[in-house]
Amino acid sequence: MFDVISPTDLNLPAKFDRFRQTQRDALDWLYSGCVHDVQAACLPTGSGKTMLAVALAKTLGVKCVYLVATKALQQQVLRDFDSIGMRDIRGRANYTCQQYGDCDKGADEDCKYAKSVQCPYALALSNANNSDLILTNYSYWLAARRASRDALESNGEKIGLLVCDEAHALESQLTGFAQVSFSAWELDQTRWSESGMMEADLKTEAEGWRAWAKLRSAKAHATMRRVEERNSNYRHDKTWIDANYLSERCGRILKMTANWVWQFDSKGNVSFQPIRLSQYSKALFSGVPRVLLMSASLNEFTCRLLLPQDLSYDYRAWSTSWPTGNAPIYHIPTRKLSWKSTEEDYQVIIAAADSIIDARQDRKGIIHTVSYARSQRALQYSRHAGRFIWNGGSRELESKLVSFRQSVSGILVTPSVSAGFDFPGAQAEYQIILKFPFPNEKDRVVKERCTQIPGYRLNAAAQEVVQMCGRIRRYEADRGETFILDNAVAQLKGPAGAQYCPKGFRIFTVNEAPAPPPKLSA
Repeated sequence: MFDVISPTDLNLPAKFDRFRQTQRDALDWLYSGCVHDVQAACLPTGSGKTMLAVALAKTLGVKCVYLVATKALQQQVLRDFDSIGMRDIRGRANYTCQQYGDCDKGADEDCKYAKSVQCPYALALSNANNSDLILTNYSYWLAARRASRDALESNGEKIGLLVCDEAHALESQLTGFAQVSFSAWELDQTRWSESGMMEADLKTEAEGWRAWAKLRSAKAHATMRRVEERNSNYRHDKTWIDANYLSERCGRILKMTANWVWQFDSKGNVSFQPIRLSQYSKALFSGVPRVLLMSASLNEFTCRLLLPQDLSYDYRAWSTSWPTGNAPIYHIPTRKLSWKSTEEDYQVIIAAADSIIDARQDRKGIIHTVSYARSQRALQYSRHAGRFIWNGGSRELESKLVSFRQSVSGILVTPSVSAGFDFPGAQAEYQIILKFPFPNEKDRVVKERCTQIPGYRLNAAAQEVVQMCGRIRRYEADRGETFILDNAVAQLKGPAGAQYCPKGFRIFTVNEAPAPPPKLSA
């Protein structure tokens, strides 16, 4: 069917003048080859997943919500499709309130402009509700549909297609949705002894937490009753709202099962998170009749991990149709890095990175460090540190990316661009992965997943590597070399590791970096 239909026939933006072969194959499969309501597609980097999904929505003639995980991708998708009526909606804090600074604070203070056309958030929400193409993020969608089953619908027009882009990120999105947190201040409001438990027990025993939650819930209800007795408009009273919110969270702790773990942070706040997440996928799908999951690294292991056991779905993976020789992935044996690694190990790794850079000083590159601490080691030990453009935290990333894109021969050193960022052509012609990105087991819920779910640890690392490898090759004639220096990557080689990687994904072990290809023109 899509051999004879063009993007123009579907009124897609003029920049999309034809369907690529992978897009045609995927659209034919999605339109007529699937038998279930949920489809999962592993599509190679640069295959045009967003255009494919919008084309599917147009062909089906349904209202579509397109979900992304990052603001950067949200901006990119909106730039491509706002000309055909795609409308973007985000949380209230992203909109400027003329009275209170942002619309989130305005809502808390009962801003007089709220829900009127003079409210930026209300206007954006109205525009989204009335559009057939809605773009938002996972957090907003989950919160909105929890509050109202018909959120983002208007005039009786139901949402017919939910597109989940970056589906490899579903785990973190669902974890954040399910998480229950209490601040250190909230914990301090009840003396530990009142609940019959000592502090040490509270940090390790589920029954202790239930005792604490029962006591706090009772106090919250007492507060709510006092407010209700003196204020007929109590549902708008901040004290009542806060107490009700506390009571709801305590109620969830009282229902906590062995699937949950908890962890304190450095500020004394505590978070409860579920180990297995499949039960929360139904909240994500929220009654939408058709769901499309897409990612360049989505595999059946992840589908089985995140989707309910009683849910049937269609899955298909495509390998790239582009010349694989233009984007080789090399492993140069150096050291195997772990939390036990010494400074000498890092010096050896950085020396290997320097050797790669030595032969590529005429072009821009990226060093994926996986953590900010390793970024600091790269700065400390590299001979090329003077060319490094690095961010010490997420708030600095946007400005550092601008500097890197505008530079002539800069090297971006960061743990922050492993997914969701594009560096086509001369923007970055090589990249170096210092550390094989095993998940951080200092996070207790991650540690439990690694312990309880066979294959989880390697699958998580494999998906991260695949995402990293796709950052610098974004169109068919594009080129980009990827070098992985941590010897732990050898676990992805052979049949056991290959099951976690997309079709056609290959890593070549070489003793040293080959001579670079000719430099791309800017």
